[in-house]
Amino acid sequence: MFSHPTLWLYGNHGPFYGLHHSRANIAVFQAAGGKGSFFDFEVPGGNGHSVMFSPPLWTGHVDRNLSSIGAEAKE
Repeated sequence: MFSHPTLWLYGNHGPFYGLHHSRANIAVFQAAGGKGSFFDFEVPGGNGHSVMFSPPLWTGHVDRNLSSIGAEAKE
């Protein structure tokens, strides 16, 4: 098992996987001993799959996660 904390970012209304499915996945991961934090976001335009194109939604979470493992984001 990967021993470091992981970050799970989900854009609501994704065309491939629903929020319930994605939350169930992290629950299984955590039940198996994985460390992870799950965050879901309302993405502008309503297509959750495009969450990657909305960094203001998630960069704070990424920065905190990196800091927790002794790393930092590169600009």
